[in-house]
Amino acid sequence: MRQAITTSLVDGIRQAWHDDAGLGLYAGLLDLYLENGTVIVAGEVPAIGVKKRAFFGANAFCRRVVDRITVAPRQPMDDS
Repeated sequence: MRQAITTSLVDGIRQAWHDDAGLGLYAGLLDLYLENGTVIVAGEVPAIGVKKRAFFGANAFCRRVVDRITVAPRQPMDDS
């Protein structure tokens, strides 16, 4: 049976992010919304581990997740 993508699913993912000790501080940096029946996760986080936790946390609830999360560079790069 196919799982319906609903706003309650999005609310459940968001709550799971806030409950996750390694992700809770950064959950506010992430956008989570529905687009054409797919869950979209977007935003910029400070570390690759946070990106992975957010994506796999959302993927545990729903298999139709698109990852648009970027990782902020540790240092600004210059031209030299």
